[in-house]
Amino acid sequence: ALYYLARFAEGQRRQDQALRLYSLIDSGEFVLAAQQRAAFLLSDRSGFIDAIDHLEGFSDRNPRYGLALRMSRAALYAQYECYDQALELYSAYLAIRPRAEFALLGKADTLLRKDEIDEAVDVYRGVVKMYPESANALNSLGYTLADRTRKFREAEKLIDKALELEPDNAAIIDSKGWVLFRRGKYKDAREYLERAYE
Repeated sequence: ALYYLARFAEGQRRQDQALRLYSLIDSGEFVLAAQQRAAFLLSDRSGFIDAIDHLEGFSDRNPRYGLALRMSRAALYAQYECYDQALELYSAYLAIRPRAEFALLGKADTLLRKDEIDEAVDVYRGVVKMYPESANALNSLGYTLADRTRKFREAEKLIDKALELEPDNAAIIDSKGWVLFRRGKYKDAREYLERAYE
């Protein structure tokens, strides 16, 4: 109930009330989502250091959620271009759960933001090898190859496989449009990009 009241308050732009309500949630199925939303509101209001402090404080008081919230902190660090801190958190998490797909993809995305393209591609390739039926992993690798390299044919194969798995996923449709654009197939690219936009 607190979670939905907080979402309602947030929707009405009563951010302080939403933040107070989210902060009251310390158990249940919405606890992680609530603390992530609280951190987001804090980063908007007073900067990401306050958001990081909130997540660290909550983790200290509720250690059973500490590992999961480590990923939220990593994402915040990456969002604010503190890439080394983000990578440190991803690596610490992966030392405990080495097959965690979302953490591996987060690490690869952070490496990409640092312009460490080869390292990012290596991580993406590892995720695709580990989870060959993951549309998200296939699309992440395919889009990266299309956007940051000239391996367009490999990129398109990966994106096509992701589209087979999730044909209505706008992000994957967008990737297909982008790889076609990069290959100079502008008419086909436009069709996919317009479909993604819709």
